[in-house]
Amino acid sequence: MFLSKEQFVDILESISDGFISMDNQLNVIYFNKAAEKMLGRNREEVLAQNLFDAFPEARGSLFEKKYTEAIRTKKQISFETYFEIPPYINWYDVRIYPSKNGISVYFLVITKQKQVEEKLQKLNRELQRSNAELEQFANIIAHDLQEPLRTISSFVQLLARRYENKLDEKAKTFIQYILDGTNHMQKLLLDLLAYSRFGGGKIEAKSLKLEKILKEVKRNLDKKIKENRAEIISTGLPEVYGDEMQLFTLLQNLISNSLKYRRDESPRISISAQYDSENKYIVCLQDNGIGFEPKHAKHIFQIFQRLHLRSEYEGTGIGLAICKKIVERHGGNIWAESEPGQGSTFCFTLPLHKQTSAKN
Repeated sequence: MFLSKEQFVDILESISDGFISMDNQLNVIYFNKAAEKMLGRNREEVLAQNLFDAFPEARGSLFEKKYTEAIRTKKQISFETYFEIPPYINWYDVRIYPSKNGISVYFLVITKQKQVEEKLQKLNRELQRSNAELEQFANIIAHDLQEPLRTISSFVQLLARRYENKLDEKAKTFIQYILDGTNHMQKLLLDLLAYSRFGGGKIEAKSLKLEKILKEVKRNLDKKIKENRAEIISTGLPEVYGDEMQLFTLLQNLISNSLKYRRDESPRISISAQYDSENKYIVCLQDNGIGFEPKHAKHIFQIFQRLHLRSEYEGTGIGLAICKKIVERHGGNIWAESEPGQGSTFCFTLPLHKQTSAKN
């Protein structure tokens, strides 16, 4: 069934795109209502004229070049351009469809969209600059504070050795407090350095076997695993796309977390994966540890967030924040589910193949 001429005209007059039909000499054959509105010209002023006689401001512009090219090559052409001559100052999105007898041109004024894009790009640039400055600041602070901390620790230890027989128990306790504090601060600065490093730089992504990375993590944590008599099992770990060093750190931090927050019984850690969508896997690590209240599930991934006193469990509160940063840089999400005394499950998504959403 074919459309009648009246039906075809009705369609052209109802669409939101501007529409101009021209012959091979660029004489205007049709000029719809949307084109009148966007260009501020009545169709009677334009019809049967050469387009660039009707719009001399556009002669020699990208419009003329592209229209002529489409007529010559008989190939569809799409482009965006900014026209800066009054009264037609705007961004335009143009699509040209050639035929034997001429060209049909559909166009939209996209100035508002471009302004929004420009604002977003500006905000993104400012955010990147701010993040870079923050990471640089954290790096400098951590490096600059290491040396005075080492100095304090060294002199306090020297003081303790040299005057050991002259110090009472209270003084020795105070010295130990100083040493504990400086040691914790050094660990904190090292973790802060690690956190800042994972925030910048390029991801060296490639196809990786997650099972192989897990074996390397288990080898690295072998002493701790044996000390805790922990059992780590894995099933169906896939090949994913990511940065090997970062994924190693991700698994190591999560497993170390499960070993740390264990119950009296031997830790049992199960790692599995399931296909989630066209280009994503969900990887889950489940343990039989002490667990935590569900209300804390989001807070634990924030930097320096701890659910326990340092006297109960060592740590700086940065490990899970690093995990979150790694996963998000790979275009994924990370979350946790738990109940007190019932263990915890940490899940995260990773891409199966290369994807443009990965943040380099």
